[in-house]
Amino acid sequence: MKKVIFIISILTLIPLRVYSQGEIISKDDANQIFGTVQQYTEISSENLQQSLERSSGVVMFSILNGELFILDNKRNVIIPGGAIINSSEVFSVFSVEIVNKLLIVGNSPTTYVEKRTDVLTMTNGDHTLEYSVLCPPVCPD
Repeated sequence: MKKVIFIISILTLIPLRVYSQGEIISKDDANQIFGTVQQYTEISSENLQQSLERSSGVVMFSILNGELFILDNKRNVIIPGGAIINSSEVFSVFSVEIVNKLLIVGNSPTTYVEKRTDVLTMTNGDHTLEYSVLCPPVCPD
């Protein structure tokens, strides 16, 4: 019985760990680890903050055809308003909490969402956020 409770406890914590993804590192470290930025879009930190308020727990980002797309935790489009996305489009998932933290520590009025060789990062000030989960395959319920 103890083993069953332990296994259930572990399985319930896995989604929390997956969706707490994201780590803030220095911009210089991001350049060394992930390579240079190949494409970027910018968003005012104020607009990004307002977007975060429209999602619960996690928020998703992608740059599609040079345009920034932000989705809520149910893959509904927040930015750009009125846009429709294909369910197979892959987005980088970050916790709302870690994106808020980036805005606080970066303390810059502009945030850059960046495509690098294999990852999508966000930079605010001298701080960069990465280590996201990709949706799909791992999407919130």
